Amino acid sequence: MVKRIAYILGLLLALVGCGPKTTAEGDPIMGSTENVLNYLKSHPPAEASFRLAVSDSYTFMGKQDASGAGIALVVAELYKRGYRPDGPPEKKSGYRIVRFKRTQ
Repeated sequence: MVKRIAYILGLLLALVGCGPKTTAEGDPIMGSTENVLNYLKSHPPAEASFRLAVSDSYTFMGKQDASGAGIALVVAELYKRGYRPDGPPEKKSGYRIVRFKRTQ
């Protein structure tokens, strides 16, 4: 019985994911283009600069964003809002930090 409970608990943890969902600074780690665009709608950047934490397993339309098309959509949306990338992404464990600054 204990083995069965341990197996079920392990399976649930694998399905839910046990990795960090936020950075050490408390920023949410975005897993998909859809998440980022929804986040920007509900949390529009108001400061002169901000950053996004992007998962290493980032997806676009349910698939791995190997071509970068999903990130390109996010950058295009931010360009419309007057923001530009501010330097190269900073690699962390399991995600990267992408910084943006307002140019207008």
